[in-house]
Amino acid sequence: MGGTCIFVNKNLNFMNVDLRKFSHEQVIEARAVKRSVNSLNIRILSIYRAPSGDFAHFLVKLEMILKPTL
Repeated sequence: MGGTCIFVNKNLNFMNVDLRKFSHEQVIEARAVKRSVNSLNIRILSIYRAPSGDFAHFLVKLEMILKPTL
């Protein structure tokens, strides 16, 4: 694995979101961070889909990631 990453300035407060349980090599790889700014809760998501991967499986995993429990 290792198809995606998110770079964050070291001066910003953020939390990593563990998405390893959703990642599946050659289907989907995902990383996310959470950050609170004033009253906003911001989530930044980076996703990689292998062109040769199973697209239907990718969509199932993506839907699981995007559910509001992130």
